[in-house]
Amino acid sequence: MEKEISSGTMLGIVLIALAAVIGLGFGVFAIAKGVANEGVVNVQDNLGAVSESAFTDFDQKIVTGTQVMSAYKQFQGKAVAILINTQAMTKGVSSFAGHENIYVQDIGDTKYVNYNAILAHEETGKIIDSLEGKVAITGGKDGVLTLNDGIINTKYGFCIDYYGKVVFDTGIGGFSKPGNCEYISSSAKFDANLIKDASGQIVGVAFTQLAQ
Repeated sequence: MEKEISSGTMLGIVLIALAAVIGLGFGVFAIAKGVANEGVVNVQDNLGAVSESAFTDFDQKIVTGTQVMSAYKQFQGKAVAILINTQAMTKGVSSFAGHENIYVQDIGDTKYVNYNAILAHEETGKIIDSLEGKVAITGGKDGVLTLNDGIINTKYGFCIDYYGKVVFDTGIGGFSKPGNCEYISSSAKFDANLIKDASGQIVGVAFTQLAQ
């Protein structure tokens, strides 16, 4: 009888211990999962902060030509439009010979060459006409891009190709070649302004060279 009671007691102890271990395991799992989820949220928040901070230096600031070229490299391949106007463009100087197709955007009376991600001229986002020769040829459409309180607003999003992908222009060979209107002197000064779409999302940066 004592052996039967002892065996039953032992079985009960084992079952209670097993239940405690299982409960502890679930508790640890729940805590670890919560910490992991919080970590993911924090990482996403940090990434978002980095993304926004990348534009801080170009929000109504005066920058050098070196910073303009660095901005292109920083945003290269990302959905960020880089618009550049040089003094040579306003004088009708020819574009870089190796830059076959040039996308031009109009902001008021000023023309900009659109590098990296191309901004659309229409709501459909279809490919806009590419230009050859001098930048002075009209490419953009009046009223699509407007400057208000230091921010450039665009009515539409990015230009897309036939496969639904954002169109990019990587023809920056003229940046380092004097004698064409796309040349950027490292010591030149530019006004930098952010470009935002209708939802307030930053979609690019425009650089306007200052007269010296």
